[in-house]
Amino acid sequence: MLINEAANTKAIQLTLLNPTKGSNYSYFAKTRGAGTGTCYVIPKMYEEPYISDALQEAKTKIESICSAGTYVEYIVPTIRNVILEIFLCILMMEISMPLRKMSQHKLKNILMDWLLAII
Repeated sequence: MLINEAANTKAIQLTLLNPTKGSNYSYFAKTRGAGTGTCYVIPKMYEEPYISDALQEAKTKIESICSAGTYVEYIVPTIRNVILEIFLCILMMEISMPLRKMSQHKLKNILMDWLLAII
């Protein structure tokens, strides 16, 4: 890996690891052609001091390793609500006895915990 080379995509991605003021920074090269890139900045909280601090940190990190001729666009994604509907069909013959006796509420909580763990 070429960490010290200017404008190297891997070097920029490695520089953005372990943010202190943001939750995650992702860099994608050549988003608008050669010499361009886009950095998606996820702040720790979507409030003004956190957003500007995260943008400044990402910009400082990228400018320290990126060549001067590279144009980088910084984007803070907007939060969107997602509605997820799950229909569960349980055939009584195919499940174990403890699961059969489990209440619908408890089963819903187990599924919700599982979904939150994978998101």
